[in-house]
Amino acid sequence: MSAFIVSQKTVNRIIDFIAWVSNKDPFMLRILNNAGYKLPDDVMKLGQDMIRLNYGAVNERYSEEEVPEKFQRIRNMPVSNIQTVKSLQCYLYQCTEGEQFENSKLYQGLRRLEEHLLNEIITSLPAYEKAVWG
Repeated sequence: MSAFIVSQKTVNRIIDFIAWVSNKDPFMLRILNNAGYKLPDDVMKLGQDMIRLNYGAVNERYSEEEVPEKFQRIRNMPVSNIQTVKSLQCYLYQCTEGEQFENSKLYQGLRRLEEHLLNEIITSLPAYEKAVWG
C-alpha cells in the first residue's frame, strides 16, 4: 500500500462539515467530544491533530521523519455529506500505516463519524424508504 500526505483542502473540507453540522447533530458532537475535541473551540487543534496523524502514518510507512506542517484554516463550506465521506475515507486510508492509528482516539472518532454519515446518506435514499422493514 502507498500512503501520502493529504492536502490542507481535504482536511478543511472535513473540518468545515464537522463545524457546520455539529451544532445540528448531537451524536456527531458526542463522537468528537469522546475523542477529546470540544467544538467549535477545538477546530484548530482538530485540524493540527489530523495533520499530525497523517504525517505519522506516512513517516512510518516510508521510514521518514518529516515534520508535520502547520494546519491552515481555509473555509470551504458548504460541502455535501457525500463529499465529506469521500474526503474522510481518503484521509482515513492515508492514516492506516503502522500501529499508531489503531490506538488513536482521533482516528477511531473519525471512523465513527464516517459510519454515522454513511448511515445518514443511505437512510435518506428513496430506495431505502421503499425497502421492506424486516
